[in-house]
Amino acid sequence: GSLYPEQVIECAGLIFAIYLLAGKQFIYKGMTGSTPDDAINLHSLTDLINSETLVSTIQSRLFQSVETELFKPWHRSVAEYLGAKWLAKAMSSPRIKRHILSYLIFDEGVVASLRGLFAWLPTFNSNLSEIVIKTDPYGLIEYGDTNYFSATDSVLLFDALEVKKASNLIVSN
Repeated sequence: GSLYPEQVIECAGLIFAIYLLAGKQFIYKGMTGSTPDDAINLHSLTDLINSETLVSTIQSRLFQSVETELFKPWHRSVAEYLGAKWLAKAMSSPRIKRHILSYLIFDEGVVASLRGLFAWLPTFNSNLSEIVIKTDPYGLIEYGDTNYFSATDSVLLFDALEVKKASNLIVSN
């Protein structure tokens, strides 16, 4: 049967989150044993979502076919947005939240290739605003969306930018 748009978006979010966290170039739809080194295998995700949904989703307009059985997102920012939506929803417990954040934050900063994904997290889970603001306020402004921020979040963002500015001045002198 065909999927509801919400199912495609949720499944694409999962695929994009894994794709971005793994740092791969492609998503491979073929046999697991023949997965290229620069790709994640779609079928490795069947513990999380059924195979039929995964295959239908990869054939949606959110993905482009690069060659037979090899796909990539149409646009990285769409992958970051939907991946963050899926991850933010997945961070349902403190343990899972810590585990996911351990892939994103390194040496008190965000892994450079994951800044866009990280910046979108508070859009979908306001409990993540503080950690995102304090860790990467510049990335949040550049890649995320602060329109929904509370007054408290806005003050926290301003203060975090001031702290970053001061530490950059100290480093550059």
